[in-house]
Amino acid sequence: MGIWEYGSDDNIPSLSWQNDGMTKSEDTVKLVIGKQLRIRFKTLCVQSETDMSAVAKELIAQWCEMQEKKQAQKEK
Repeated sequence: MGIWEYGSDDNIPSLSWQNDGMTKSEDTVKLVIGKQLRIRFKTLCVQSETDMSAVAKELIAQWCEMQEKKQAQKEK
């Protein structure tokens, strides 16, 4: 079953993994969005041959930068 097929947050099983001594540079983030938005997002990523994770990483990075700038301006 793929990540998009669980339907709700409660149905996603917890992931257990063994620490094999190697540190991962990336982690998994659970995202809960409405079905219509999920379908639009997935469809557009497939049509544009774009990795969904790459889009999410870019958007999250942009949001973090905006928040950091806002915080820096408040501190001035």
